[in-house]
Amino acid sequence: MKRFLFVIVIFIFAASLFADAELDSIRQAIKEKDAKWTAGITSMSILSKEEKRARLGWRKELEPTPDEREMGPIFTPSRTYAESLDWRNYNGVNYMTLIGDQGACGSCVLFGNVGAMEGMMNIQAGCENLLLDMSEQELLSCSPGSCNGWNSGDCMNWLKYIGVSEEACFPYQANHSIPCSDRC
Repeated sequence: MKRFLFVIVIFIFAASLFADAELDSIRQAIKEKDAKWTAGITSMSILSKEEKRARLGWRKELEPTPDEREMGPIFTPSRTYAESLDWRNYNGVNYMTLIGDQGACGSCVLFGNVGAMEGMMNIQAGCENLLLDMSEQELLSCSPGSCNGWNSGDCMNWLKYIGVSEEACFPYQANHSIPCSDRC
């Protein structure tokens, strides 16, 4: 039994050394490029490659080709714009909502689009965090989106034309098999 525990401890130690070496490599690349962010251990960075792949739910093949989209007029801006813009700190105000956790489900497109919509609603209202929390689960259960992915254009159109209720009405469960009829 002691030998088994010793082997387990050694395995965990070796895995953490590999993760530390990979993180150090990423940090060095950030430093060399003079990038303005910091890499660290996150809930995603500790996942296996298979677990990470399962959470990547964007599906490019469903996106319309450029000639199928309505293209607006091409114009040259008549004024200059800021080099960067961060809605989390715009004139000291945070317009963005909290980050969600998609769990072991490839629903990143749903979280990204719902987060963008919540932020746009805050910006449009001119208020910092209106305490918006919309239901990603409703999109997961009631739309063509799934834990196997979806695409941003169709997801945003669903939000625009059909809408989505609040999180309290249909809490997120990271499962596309939950029936749409479970919402309030």
